[in-house]
Amino acid sequence: MSDMLTGAIAYLNERLRHEPFDGTVHLVVGEEGCITIDESGARACPTDTGGGADCTVHADAATFQAVSSGKLDPMSAVLGGRIRIDGEIATVIKLGRILR
Repeated sequence: MSDMLTGAIAYLNERLRHEPFDGTVHLVVGEEGCITIDESGARACPTDTGGGADCTVHADAATFQAVSSGKLDPMSAVLGGRIRIDGEIATVIKLGRILR
């Protein structure tokens, strides 16, 4: 797993510690790997998750870093085709509210 994903998992777990999340999201970051976020927190997962999530978010590493650093608005990235969301969009919106 890359340092970028290791840092993202640590950040996510810190944020989720204060407000639990009751959905399941797979965040697939290009060739870097995948993060599963659910009621247990955030952890690495296989890139081929085989489903099982309410929502799967796909982004390349550059987009992921830009959104994570606040240089790119997530909604702009979705509308611009840089982020693809499969499944229940409401779930990822709920997660976004927790992470603000």
